[in-house]
Amino acid sequence: MALCTAADIIRIGPEFVDVAIPTIDLFIDMAEAQINESIWGNKSKFGCMYLTMHLLTINGFGVTGEGNISGNDGAAVTLEMVGQVQVQYGQSSIQGLLAGTPDAFLGGTRYGIEYARLKKSLAAGAMVL
Repeated sequence: MALCTAADIIRIGPEFVDVAIPTIDLFIDMAEAQINESIWGNKSKFGCMYLTMHLLTINGFGVTGEGNISGNDGAAVTLEMVGQVQVQYGQSSIQGLLAGTPDAFLGGTRYGIEYARLKKSLAAGAMVL
């Protein structure tokens, strides 16, 4: 049984409504291959949804700027030039927290950031207080 469906993806990320269902299903398959249900437990569906939307966004599907931190194709804007005027930006605090970690690639979209937050909560659940 699938962890999540194309209908789930479109419900949370309406910018994916025009993406072909077989394409969404392919990205769901990719996400599901990275979700271990015995570790994720009752959060498996949400992990699948947010990782799928992140993968769709960074691959240019449904890109409207809504899912991206920078409002472009998923990459963070760090430098802009207009004529001879140049502006350089720092990274967001969330992107900074993920920098240098195995999850650094997740910082480019709001979906990736939510996936990273969910993933981090799995480790917290294993702690004994």
